[in-house]
Amino acid sequence: MKRLIKIMIPIALFFMVTTCASQEQHEGKEMGQVHTMDAAGSGENRMPSDAPTPRRPYVPGQILVRFRNGIEAKEVERIQSEAGLQTLNVASAPDLYLMRITDGSAVEDMLIRLRKYPEIVYAEPNYVRALKRN
Repeated sequence: MKRLIKIMIPIALFFMVTTCASQEQHEGKEMGQVHTMDAAGSGENRMPSDAPTPRRPYVPGQILVRFRNGIEAKEVERIQSEAGLQTLNVASAPDLYLMRITDGSAVEDMLIRLRKYPEIVYAEPNYVRALKRN
């Protein structure tokens, strides 16, 4: 039973994030607020000879942050406070947090800022993912 729960939590988070992102993307399109980022994490500072990479839409003002395993809640709170973030949702099995940027920073700037924290395994935009229908 515990194994089933450990499997279901990340799956449920994926669907919650996908649903939230799809809804916000829809709302963002109406307001003209859907942003894109290339697969490398930035479309800026490319050399003219570089082949263009496909741009992926993401939810403005939201990022996914994966903390190292076993991080204490007070450390997460400290980083949130320092960086200007607010937790929206947590998948406890992989220590993956969906967070909102509260200090007005751009997603790209926040990702650069979060790379300095050794407690963070990775951070990425909340990319919009669509499920294919058969």
